[in-house]
Amino acid sequence: MLLRLLNRKFGQISPSLRGKVNKLSAKQLENLAEALFDLETIADLSDWLKTQGKAK
Repeated sequence: MLLRLLNRKFGQISPSLRGKVNKLSAKQLENLAEALFDLETIADLSDWLKTQGKAK
């Protein structure tokens, strides 16, 4: 569902970003769902995945 929301907000996301989202833990997915409201660009998503996505 989160991938569908990301696609709706940003357009088709790259396979690379899709892969990174697919590797997130349940807690990280929760955090991303909350952060989605603050992310404005695909670059913001990429930055979030680089920083917050690393913490497990």
